[in-house]
Amino acid sequence: MKKTEIARKIETIFKKYGLGDTRIYFNNKAWDYDSNGVKTIIEDIKGSDCNEYSNDDTITATFEGGVYMAFFDYRDFSIEEELINMLEPYGYYYELGNQWNFTLHKI
Repeated sequence: MKKTEIARKIETIFKKYGLGDTRIYFNNKAWDYDSNGVKTIIEDIKGSDCNEYSNDDTITATFEGGVYMAFFDYRDFSIEEELINMLEPYGYYYELGNQWNFTLHKI
């Protein structure tokens, strides 16, 4: 799996829904987006350092704001369809841990 490539695609999908207050964990780092969507990189961190539902071998994402609302408030399934369609060619699916995070797993 090309984690950076998949993380960039997750980032692109999240941007459509309001990227603020999210993190994408992979390769012992996190792409952290503040409430304005400004990205910083946190080194030497794993999803499991902050979240009980993590898969440090793949990618873990945590989210609030627009991304959270896309999953749970509007329920038009657009974000879910986009993620599924993007991940399938890589041989992965996402699984929600809580309402505010997901991990990737091998199909």
